[in-house]
Amino acid sequence: MGTSEPDGFLLSWLPEIEDYYEAFRADARARGTRWKSLVIFVPALAVFMVAGLGHQWVVAILGLGVAMYGALMSPPYPRQIRVSWRRSQGMRASAVCRIVAGVGLIPLSVPDAETMPWSSFDGVLETDRVFVLHLARRGGLSRLHPRSRILVLAKRGLDSPRDVPRLRELLIRETVPAAQGSPRPDARPQRSSRED
Repeated sequence: MGTSEPDGFLLSWLPEIEDYYEAFRADARARGTRWKSLVIFVPALAVFMVAGLGHQWVVAILGLGVAMYGALMSPPYPRQIRVSWRRSQGMRASAVCRIVAGVGLIPLSVPDAETMPWSSFDGVLETDRVFVLHLARRGGLSRLHPRSRILVLAKRGLDSPRDVPRLRELLIRETVPAAQGSPRPDARPQRSSRED
């Protein structure tokens, strides 16, 4: 379990696959990724099929390429998350990090990991189980999650459920101004529903 500190929090938890299910569902819902990928994939696949039937091979290949792009930009589905969970030691390894106001997130469970300043993040989402920090595009991908643009923080890693509102407030205060360029004390994270 984590501890509350005067200027931040120490979180310690053992990840569970449900954390990732919730995080990726919330991320896909917030970005509208599923609809975007379908809007690209379906028409491109139709172009591929029609052009192929008409022996327009260049157009068919372009249509197939765009359809593949639409398929690849779709969010991870439960099966993909399960496969990654089984293959990746890092997803299942115990996680420890320190979150410090004005400084950023300090990974303590990853050897040689650098502090991730608040400018590395451009938003936060919240579900019942986790906080989902969006990694900023300009900051590059994290060594903690080399293929992902999100970082998952389990609420159970806190010392007490009473610390959740304080951590929420700190994450909003630190990430929302970095993403929008100006402080917004009234900002609230997007909350994910359990639909899907």
